[in-house]
Amino acid sequence: LSVAEVGIVCQSFFKCQEVIRDKNLIDCILKSLERNAANADSAVVGAMAKVLRYSRSGHNTSLWQNALAACEPCARTWTPSTVAQVTTLATALKSYYPGLLDAALQHIVDKLATVRLKEITRALRAVALFNHNCEGIKQHLQSFLQELSGPHRQAEIEAHHHTFVSAVWYLAIIGIYSDGLLAMALNEDRMRGSHRHADVSFHAEALQSSVQIEHPQYMGPWLSQQALEDLRTERHLMGRDLDQKTTALVRTERVTLEIANRLQARFGNVCHITRALAHHHYPDIILSVEKRGGELRASKCKLELVRTAWKPRESRAVSCAIVVHGPGSYSTNSGKLLGIENMKLRQLCCIGFKVIEVPHFLLSQMSRLAFDHWIEQQLLTAWASVEVPDPCTINRPV
Repeated sequence: LSVAEVGIVCQSFFKCQEVIRDKNLIDCILKSLERNAANADSAVVGAMAKVLRYSRSGHNTSLWQNALAACEPCARTWTPSTVAQVTTLATALKSYYPGLLDAALQHIVDKLATVRLKEITRALRAVALFNHNCEGIKQHLQSFLQELSGPHRQAEIEAHHHTFVSAVWYLAIIGIYSDGLLAMALNEDRMRGSHRHADVSFHAEALQSSVQIEHPQYMGPWLSQQALEDLRTERHLMGRDLDQKTTALVRTERVTLEIANRLQARFGNVCHITRALAHHHYPDIILSVEKRGGELRASKCKLELVRTAWKPRESRAVSCAIVVHGPGSYSTNSGKLLGIENMKLRQLCCIGFKVIEVPHFLLSQMSRLAFDHWIEQQLLTAWASVEVPDPCTINRPV
């Protein structure tokens, strides 16, 4: 098939809202995209990206990465809608291509007054997911803030308020809180009885919790607990705390339990395994440390619930949170820590913890003796109030 014919096949599947289940056909589309990204018609590339995004389950990682890598240098020659489709595909796969995202942002900023709220939200999602930083990113984000705050966007925001809630949540992940946008997003009247908001119920709840932690000076409206509960559906992602009886553990949970067990073998019953931040999925290991008589001592951290966060009470000991980054915490192609993980670290520090990060693969890469020594050194560093070394320099194997 020629690339144009492949594009027609893709457009047909998309128009019929059918997912491609044939692995050979998906592989054929990916190889065609890789070969022809530089010279195919922009609309054809867009059609490929759309149908691939909807058919991406059970994919061959290397083929997808090769196709997206071939797209990155061509992005500036495509139409804005095609760049948006390819960027959305990369985002869905957690694959980070800075050049692709730069092109998408520039396209949107150049035509900001005419692009849909949906496109702005998708761009913010990509920036937030990958913690993207590029020349001019501050100006781009400021442009988005001004656009979303403008009176000409009000009708669209009211019609698609659920999309707007997601946009404000992605800004929060980046670390941007605007009182005006928050007041519009956390408007209970606009959510009441809306089935569309059920799709973003997690975004609404996580946004409200994040504002309480990182932007406590906000004086606008809040969502009631009843409103949040009414929005929840089976799709609403909630985490769980852990103990030795928890079953069906994923890797992040197994590593967290293993580290907690080792610390308790060394120091006694000193660990909480809990979500200090309820809107983040996986629990962390919470304990207090101090040095007495030249020796590191650990103890149970005294916690108090303040709104939705478990904060450490003031004491002479240093309150530590050991955060395990699981396989899903990283970009699939670059090993870069994702933005939601950075947000969690930022918020744990904000409520009073010294944070120690542990990539999940570290436990298997080091001997037991070496790892136990390493984690104790991290606790000592935290106690001494010296900045904990940046754990993100321990890259995930790609």
